[in-house]
Amino acid sequence: MLVHNQHVADGMSISGDSTLRIPDHVLSRRVGGETVLLSLDDEHYYGLEGVGTRFWEIVEEGMTFGAVVDALLAEYEVERDVLTKDLTAVLLDLHTNGLLVVDAT
Repeated sequence: MLVHNQHVADGMSISGDSTLRIPDHVLSRRVGGETVLLSLDDEHYYGLEGVGTRFWEIVEEGMTFGAVVDALLAEYEVERDVLTKDLTAVLLDLHTNGLLVVDAT
């Protein structure tokens, strides 16, 4: 697995071995082709579509960032660097909004 350490923001870094987990205060439900997330902390709804929905499904399985990248590479025709960059952006947004915890190792 080749996902190099990426320094994202606020001192957080992501590597292929970083564990992604959903906090207890976040609920999710699939509605049509979209995944709706609800943060019980701030009572805001968030939506994920397409690859974002598939990303969330894989994260629910308790995978590392590298395993998520590998799984999506097997499902979609995309370059690893492009996918890693796009997923890092989604991950940062989810993390910033308190919807995802990144345990860097």
